[in-house]
Amino acid sequence: MFNRFINIWNYFSQIGIYDGIASRDARITKLINLFVFSIFVMVIFSFGFQLIKHLVESGEVKFHSLLMIVTFAPFALVFVFNYYKRYKTARLVIIIYTLINNLFWAFTNIGQDSNIYYSNVILAIPIVIFFRKFKTQAALICLTFIFFSVSYFVDTNYPGYIIRTYQNPNFNIIAFGIWLAFSFLMMRFFLQEIDQAEARLQKQNIDLEDFTRLASHDMKEPLRNIISFSSLIKSKHLKILPKEVESYLSYIETNGYRLNELLDGLSSYNQINFTHSSQLEEVSLESILNDLTKELKSWIRETNAIIEYDKLPIIKANPSHMKLLFRNLITNAIKFQPKNDGHIPIIKINYKEDELQHKFSFEDNGIGISEAQRKNVFKKFKKLHSRKEYDGTGLGLATCEKIIALYRGQIHIVPEKENGTTICFTIPINFLPNFSRTSD
Repeated sequence: MFNRFINIWNYFSQIGIYDGIASRDARITKLINLFVFSIFVMVIFSFGFQLIKHLVESGEVKFHSLLMIVTFAPFALVFVFNYYKRYKTARLVIIIYTLINNLFWAFTNIGQDSNIYYSNVILAIPIVIFFRKFKTQAALICLTFIFFSVSYFVDTNYPGYIIRTYQNPNFNIIAFGIWLAFSFLMMRFFLQEIDQAEARLQKQNIDLEDFTRLASHDMKEPLRNIISFSSLIKSKHLKILPKEVESYLSYIETNGYRLNELLDGLSSYNQINFTHSSQLEEVSLESILNDLTKELKSWIRETNAIIEYDKLPIIKANPSHMKLLFRNLITNAIKFQPKNDGHIPIIKINYKEDELQHKFSFEDNGIGISEAQRKNVFKKFKKLHSRKEYDGTGLGLATCEKIIALYRGQIHIVPEKENGTTICFTIPINFLPNFSRTSD
């Protein structure tokens, strides 16, 4: 007997699940089937129990028992629509007919006594899970509120019952049990979806990190060989080479250096994470800045750039993160300057703090960033200018944003700036990192 019930349970749970259906839709369809099947089992059990009880007590079948069968029977349409692959219609039946059914029972003394229409508040959970479009969700939520309001008005203001039925003392428990189970299953499904999505995203991120690490490491050696041999051919055989071949080799070198720069940017971007607590230490940002000015000394001298800065703090951070952050902001400020003789790049680094965070701003007198460009400036590989105008990888500010996000801070561009660019960012004073997997 039990095995037969399990076979029936499995049969109904698989209705509408065919090859090619998306895994998420298959899980929702199975969940809906099991919910409707459970409703029918509970209704049939309740009907049988009441039928026997009433026949023993009074020798007649009470009207409300037959009414219960009639009002719950339309839920069978869910199986029909799922069988014919009308999944959205099946889900609408679950929501809309539940509202209709609850409204109907509000006109009976059973429904009014149990306030069954309060179960409508749970419908927000399946509405969000069943339907992805916001307009559909909003429409169904509004419809739910309308049905609830009508049911509440009937319960509190209606002078009499349209249908006066036998008062079942167990009706409250049955109705509450059905909707409690439904909401529990929906929330379980929702949490499982989140867990699966996070697991898939984490795996994709790990695969991407591995690929980026492999690409940036293994591609550099053949790339260096390409650049070296191109340069070697030019230096040793320049006299016998046609001019067009020399230009071709120069083109190979230029693009080789550009690709090498891109691989360096990808490698740096990929390494922005925390793997263990030893990566955090007391970092003097003034020392970081001094080291950078020494490394960029020739470029700063060539452009006559001036870097002014406030007294910078000592913060707990990863030194490589802070160095990469300051390097990208400074090099961007020097690079994106008007191309006219006599213009001197001026970079001002301002700092202040409050009880919660360090506040920095990097201000330059460069070409600035237009209002239309500001929404894309932190996107990866999004370059605002052509290579002929300004060379770059499109990873500089994206890397800065990733670093600031890692430290749970905020970064933005001051919109009121007319000339030049001011980039502001914050770093929380009491920062606690999340550690990722250990690097290979």
